[in-house]
Amino acid sequence: MGEAQAAQLFAAHFGAALPQDTALHGQTPGDFAVIARRAQLLGETRAETLAHWLREEALLRGETTGRMGV
Repeated sequence: MGEAQAAQLFAAHFGAALPQDTALHGQTPGDFAVIARRAQLLGETRAETLAHWLREEALLRGETTGRMGV
């Protein structure tokens, strides 16, 4: 997923712009869904925290960047 797509998903899931100088690499649409659920449960709305959680999610998964089925 490119940076523009990540920014669009961030806005769609969290109703906020991706914080400036925040680079997301290796995230999947599922990561956004997981973090959106966590944010809802915990009442978190700060964009910086949400972006940090997204980066952590990719790191914990191993940040694979291959296509599915390959």
